Amino acid sequence: MEYFKIEHSTNKSIIGSTYPQCQHAVHKVSIDDESHIWYQKLGYLDEHVLIPDIILSRLAKKTDLISDVTLGRFLILSDKLKSIIEKYANNSELQLVEIKLIVKKEILNYWILNPIIFRNDFIDFEKSENWIEGSGFIKIREISISNYVEFKQLQESLIYPERVKIHNFKLHSNTNQHFFQLSNLKNANSYFVSEELKNAIEKENCTGIEFELVE
Repeated sequence: MEYFKIEHSTNKSIIGSTYPQCQHAVHKVSIDDESHIWYQKLGYLDEHVLIPDIILSRLAKKTDLISDVTLGRFLILSDKLKSIIEKYANNSELQLVEIKLIVKKEILNYWILNPIIFRNDFIDFEKSENWIEGSGFIKIREISISNYVEFKQLQESLIYPERVKIHNFKLHSNTNQHFFQLSNLKNANSYFVSEELKNAIEKENCTGIEFELVE
Protein backbone atom coordinates (compact mmCIF):
# COMPACT_ATOMS: atom_id res chain seq x y z
CA MET A 1 0.00 0.00 0.00
CA GLU A 2 1.33 3.47 -0.89
CA TYR A 3 1.36 6.20 1.75
CA PHE A 4 1.53 9.96 1.62
CA LYS A 5 2.59 12.57 4.16
CA ILE A 6 0.13 15.42 4.70
CA GLU A 7 1.66 18.82 3.94
CA HIS A 8 0.22 22.33 4.16
CA SER A 9 -0.07 24.05 0.81
CA THR A 10 2.11 27.10 0.23
CA ASN A 11 0.51 27.88 -3.15
CA LYS A 12 -0.47 31.54 -2.96
CA SER A 13 -3.30 31.10 -5.44
CA ILE A 14 -4.90 28.68 -2.94
CA ILE A 15 -3.94 29.99 0.52
CA GLY A 16 -3.41 33.67 -0.24
CA SER A 17 -0.21 35.64 0.26
CA THR A 18 0.28 34.91 3.98
CA TYR A 19 1.87 31.69 5.23
CA PRO A 20 1.10 30.36 7.74
CA GLN A 21 -2.47 31.49 7.22
CA CYS A 22 -3.10 32.05 10.95
CA GLN A 23 -0.47 33.93 12.95
CA HIS A 24 -2.55 35.45 15.72
CA ALA A 25 -5.26 34.31 18.11
CA VAL A 26 -7.72 35.55 20.70
CA HIS A 27 -6.62 34.02 24.01
CA LYS A 28 -9.40 33.31 26.52
CA VAL A 29 -7.00 33.28 29.48
CA SER A 30 -3.44 34.38 30.10
CA ILE A 31 -0.91 32.31 28.18
CA ASP A 32 0.61 31.57 31.60
CA ASP A 33 -2.61 29.93 32.83
CA GLU A 34 -2.29 26.16 33.26
CA SER A 35 -5.64 25.63 31.53
CA HIS A 36 -4.27 27.16 28.31
CA ILE A 37 -3.74 24.62 25.54
CA TRP A 38 -0.03 25.47 25.38
CA TYR A 39 0.44 23.78 28.77
CA GLN A 40 -1.17 20.49 27.82
CA LYS A 41 0.95 17.38 27.39
CA LEU A 42 0.41 14.77 24.69
CA GLY A 43 -2.86 12.94 25.20
CA TYR A 44 -6.55 13.74 25.45
CA LEU A 45 -7.61 17.33 25.98
CA ASP A 46 -10.29 17.50 28.65
CA GLU A 47 -13.24 19.89 28.73
CA HIS A 48 -11.37 22.35 30.98
CA VAL A 49 -8.65 23.07 28.42
CA LEU A 50 -9.07 26.54 26.92
CA ILE A 51 -8.30 26.83 23.23
CA PRO A 52 -7.72 30.24 21.61
CA ASP A 53 -9.86 31.38 18.69
CA ILE A 54 -7.47 31.56 15.75
CA ILE A 55 -7.54 34.48 13.33
CA LEU A 56 -7.18 34.10 9.57
CA SER A 57 -4.65 36.68 8.40
CA ARG A 58 -6.04 39.52 6.32
CA LEU A 59 -4.24 38.43 3.14
CA ALA A 60 -4.85 34.69 3.61
CA LYS A 61 -7.65 32.61 2.12
CA LYS A 62 -9.85 30.13 3.99
CA THR A 63 -9.03 26.50 3.12
CA ASP A 64 -9.98 23.04 4.37
CA LEU A 65 -6.56 22.52 5.98
CA ILE A 66 -5.32 25.65 7.72
CA SER A 67 -1.66 26.42 8.45
CA ASP A 68 -1.17 28.02 11.85
CA VAL A 69 1.53 29.01 14.34
CA THR A 70 -0.64 29.62 17.42
CA LEU A 71 -1.82 26.12 18.41
CA GLY A 72 1.25 23.95 17.88
CA ARG A 73 1.07 20.25 17.11
CA PHE A 74 -2.48 20.03 15.77
CA LEU A 75 -3.93 19.77 12.28
CA ILE A 76 -6.69 22.35 11.76
CA LEU A 77 -9.54 20.98 9.65
CA SER A 78 -12.76 22.19 8.09
CA ASP A 79 -15.99 20.25 8.68
CA LYS A 80 -15.60 18.64 5.26
CA LEU A 81 -12.01 17.45 5.73
CA LYS A 82 -12.71 16.31 9.28
CA SER A 83 -15.66 14.19 8.11
CA ILE A 84 -13.56 12.45 5.44
CA ILE A 85 -10.72 11.62 7.85
CA GLU A 86 -13.20 10.35 10.45
CA LYS A 87 -14.53 7.78 7.99
CA TYR A 88 -11.07 6.26 7.46
CA ALA A 89 -9.18 6.82 10.73
CA ASN A 90 -8.99 4.67 13.83
CA ASN A 91 -10.72 7.23 16.00
CA SER A 92 -9.31 5.80 19.22
CA GLU A 93 -5.90 7.09 18.09
CA LEU A 94 -6.93 10.73 17.75
CA GLN A 95 -9.24 13.35 19.21
CA LEU A 96 -11.23 15.92 17.25
CA VAL A 97 -12.06 19.11 19.13
CA GLU A 98 -14.14 21.97 17.79
CA ILE A 99 -12.51 25.42 17.64
CA LYS A 100 -13.33 28.83 16.20
CA LEU A 101 -11.72 30.43 13.15
CA ILE A 102 -12.20 34.19 12.88
CA VAL A 103 -12.43 35.36 9.27
CA LYS A 104 -12.84 39.16 9.31
CA LYS A 105 -16.17 39.63 11.15
CA GLU A 106 -17.30 36.02 10.66
CA ILE A 107 -16.73 33.20 13.15
CA LEU A 108 -16.51 29.72 11.62
CA ASN A 109 -16.46 26.25 13.16
CA TYR A 110 -13.22 24.32 12.56
CA TRP A 111 -11.58 21.35 14.27
CA ILE A 112 -8.20 20.48 15.69
CA LEU A 113 -6.96 16.93 15.21
CA ASN A 114 -5.13 16.01 18.40
CA PRO A 115 -2.82 12.97 18.02
CA ILE A 116 -3.28 10.47 20.86
CA ILE A 117 -1.32 7.44 19.65
CA PHE A 118 1.74 7.54 17.41
CA ARG A 119 2.19 4.41 15.30
CA ASN A 120 5.97 4.17 15.25
CA ASP A 121 5.49 0.41 15.33
CA PHE A 122 4.71 0.79 11.61
CA ILE A 123 8.34 1.85 10.97
CA ASP A 124 10.85 -0.69 9.69
CA PHE A 125 13.74 0.55 11.82
CA GLU A 126 16.29 -1.81 10.28
CA LYS A 127 15.73 -0.15 6.89
CA SER A 128 15.55 3.39 8.27
CA GLU A 129 18.29 5.90 9.09
CA ASN A 130 18.31 6.50 12.85
CA TRP A 131 20.29 9.11 14.77
CA ILE A 132 20.92 10.29 18.31
CA GLU A 133 20.51 14.06 18.26
CA GLY A 134 21.30 16.69 20.87
CA SER A 135 20.15 20.26 21.42
CA GLY A 136 19.61 22.30 18.29
CA PHE A 137 18.91 19.08 16.34
CA ILE A 138 22.65 18.43 16.09
CA LYS A 139 23.45 14.88 14.95
CA ILE A 140 25.63 13.09 17.49
CA ARG A 141 25.88 9.59 16.07
CA GLU A 142 24.04 7.27 13.72
CA ILE A 143 22.70 4.11 15.37
CA SER A 144 21.23 0.77 14.37
CA ILE A 145 17.78 -0.09 15.72
CA SER A 146 16.28 -3.52 15.12
CA ASN A 147 12.63 -2.95 15.98
CA TYR A 148 10.04 -0.79 17.75
CA VAL A 149 10.69 -2.32 21.18
CA GLU A 150 14.38 -1.47 20.92
CA PHE A 151 13.46 2.05 19.79
CA LYS A 152 11.26 2.58 22.87
CA GLN A 153 13.93 1.22 25.22
CA LEU A 154 16.54 3.51 23.71
CA GLN A 155 14.22 6.52 23.96
CA GLU A 156 13.62 5.86 27.65
CA SER A 157 17.33 5.47 28.37
CA LEU A 158 18.38 8.82 26.91
CA ILE A 159 18.79 11.95 29.02
CA TYR A 160 17.40 15.20 27.60
CA PRO A 161 18.35 16.92 25.33
CA GLU A 162 19.48 13.71 23.63
CA ARG A 163 16.76 11.92 21.68
CA VAL A 164 16.26 9.50 18.79
CA LYS A 165 15.43 11.02 15.43
CA ILE A 166 14.39 8.91 12.45
CA HIS A 167 15.67 10.04 9.05
CA ASN A 168 14.59 8.56 5.71
CA PHE A 169 12.23 6.11 7.38
CA LYS A 170 10.68 3.04 5.77
CA LEU A 171 7.31 1.53 6.63
CA HIS A 172 6.69 -2.17 7.13
CA SER A 173 5.25 -3.71 3.97
CA ASN A 174 2.22 -5.03 5.87
CA THR A 175 1.09 -1.57 7.07
CA ASN A 176 -2.59 -1.26 6.16
CA GLN A 177 -4.06 1.61 8.21
CA HIS A 178 -5.55 4.53 6.27
CA PHE A 179 -4.54 7.35 8.63
CA PHE A 180 -1.83 7.47 11.31
CA GLN A 181 0.69 9.68 13.07
CA LEU A 182 4.44 9.15 13.49
CA SER A 183 6.70 10.84 16.04
CA ASN A 184 10.47 11.43 16.27
CA LEU A 185 10.85 12.08 12.56
CA LYS A 186 13.64 14.28 11.25
CA ASN A 187 11.71 17.54 11.22
CA ALA A 188 8.55 17.03 13.27
CA ASN A 189 5.73 14.67 14.14
CA SER A 190 3.79 13.99 10.94
CA TYR A 191 0.51 12.64 9.63
CA PHE A 192 0.11 10.03 6.88
CA VAL A 193 -2.72 8.80 4.67
CA SER A 194 -3.20 5.82 2.40
CA GLU A 195 -3.68 6.30 -1.32
CA GLU A 196 -7.37 5.49 -0.86
CA LEU A 197 -7.83 8.26 1.71
CA LYS A 198 -5.75 10.67 -0.38
CA ASN A 199 -8.04 10.00 -3.34
CA ALA A 200 -11.14 10.54 -1.19
CA ILE A 201 -9.80 13.92 -0.02
CA GLU A 202 -8.92 14.97 -3.57
CA LYS A 203 -12.31 13.81 -4.89
CA GLU A 204 -14.01 16.27 -2.53
CA ASN A 205 -11.69 19.07 -3.72
CA CYS A 206 -10.33 19.83 -0.26
CA THR A 207 -8.07 22.87 -0.33
CA GLY A 208 -4.89 23.84 1.51
CA ILE A 209 -3.59 20.26 1.60
CA GLU A 210 -0.81 18.59 -0.37
CA PHE A 211 0.61 15.07 -0.29
CA GLU A 212 4.21 13.86 -0.38
CA LEU A 213 4.74 10.23 -1.40
CA VAL A 214 6.56 8.10 1.18
CA GLU A 215 9.35 6.45 -0.79
